[in-house]
Amino acid sequence: MKQSLYDLEAEIVGLQEVVFGPGQLDELTSKNGPRHKVDRGCDSYEAYEAPCQMEIFTFNNHPDKNAKIDGNAILVSPSSPHKVLSHSYLAIGGTRNCQCVKVQLSGERLLYFVNCHLHHVAEEEEIREH
Repeated sequence: MKQSLYDLEAEIVGLQEVVFGPGQLDELTSKNGPRHKVDRGCDSYEAYEAPCQMEIFTFNNHPDKNAKIDGNAILVSPSSPHKVLSHSYLAIGGTRNCQCVKVQLSGERLLYFVNCHLHHVAEEEEIREH
């Protein structure tokens, strides 16, 4: 997955179900290079994190006690000519959130890049209650 992400050479990327820090997100943001053998087509990314309110696997009593998901992240390439003006996120349930970066494009144009991870199981309405 990491190689595919670098091959895209994207300026902005939205990710869901991310592990912050060691183990996943650090490799995409590290200035020291990746732990795994990936060929970076672009610089490491700057991450904007949106943590979940609840530990998702604790909430779901996941059988793997080492399993972890911290939340969502928006990655922005430092080589992008566009400037991030702000970052915000909103909890939309115990384990779900929505985040947004406001980006200054060329001229006076603005881009609102939204990264949202919605729950998909229609029968589990309690997860969507706020």
